Amino acid sequence: MATAIVSSYVLTPYVPAYQAVVRFAIGLGAIIMMVEGRRTRQYAFTALFAAIVLLFNPVVPTFAFAGNWLILLASVLPFVASLVWLRPLTVGASTSAIS
Repeated sequence: MATAIVSSYVLTPYVPAYQAVVRFAIGLGAIIMMVEGRRTRQYAFTALFAAIVLLFNPVVPTFAFAGNWLILLASVLPFVASLVWLRPLTVGASTSAIS
């Protein structure tokens, strides 16, 4: 979300470097979430984060950040949803120890 706000205020000579760093950070986060989704067998999240990796590929950019705040905002939603659905379950946390 910060990218959508800041993208219009970055000076023109710094835009390519700024976009490359942001794309790399989002792609790296999506790769980490892909691995976590696969580990927890949430294959829908794995596919969703694979799409985000392709969308935010820093080597072959698919879109410019300026004016595309809706895509940036929509890409935040899977990360927020992963906080809810990919958290590890604690089994037996409320059981007492056996003496």
